[in-house]
Amino acid sequence: MRILEKRSFHIARFIFTLGLLLFAPNVVARQVHERAPVATTPHFALYSDFATNLNDALIVAGTARKFDRPELFHSGEEAICLGEMPPSARSGWSLAVDFFEEFIAPVEFNQYPKYFLRMHLAGYGEEVNDAPSNQFIEIAKGFQSAATPTYRACRWISQDKENRHWIKEITALLAIHEQQIARRLEQLYQKPWDGLPIRTDVVDTVSWSGADSIIREPAGGTC
Repeated sequence: MRILEKRSFHIARFIFTLGLLLFAPNVVARQVHERAPVATTPHFALYSDFATNLNDALIVAGTARKFDRPELFHSGEEAICLGEMPPSARSGWSLAVDFFEEFIAPVEFNQYPKYFLRMHLAGYGEEVNDAPSNQFIEIAKGFQSAATPTYRACRWISQDKENRHWIKEITALLAIHEQQIARRLEQLYQKPWDGLPIRTDVVDTVSWSGADSIIREPAGGTC
């Protein structure tokens, strides 16, 4: 599952990540959500997905809490919204951030448990079949559910709007450059594209690479 960073997008980093996806064996986009993509191009299906964005927001908030940085919902209209939420919803959000701070935020994007959570979000949860991992994912899902009312009320509408605006901008660029870049990457890696279009979930933040990808072998992956 590749998560694109929309605020500080850099075309060179995007091309680098496309090359990694092309080079990986059997990259296949698995359509696991009934919700239709916001936009589709020859190579990408671009989504603004609630569950994926909620997971991203909790990682961001957990990281901020761990390093004593400003958190989500602590300023502006979001802080006002949080103050108007029922105490149970506020507590649910805070407890979820505590959980992500301790168990999820400290690890790299390609390490357990962040990677397993992305596997679940991408619809590959059945591949995480050992008891401790399944138990952890169920616990994490419980905290995500507890955080849902606050995130939905105080952030999701604006985040979804930003995601869709970014998708509109990147789709315009892809209409101009996509085919040329795709052909060039095929030449460089001596490998044709496979499993198109690749599912691409857009969120607010990602890792240093510009994407948090799932590369699976032999069954492929999503971006």
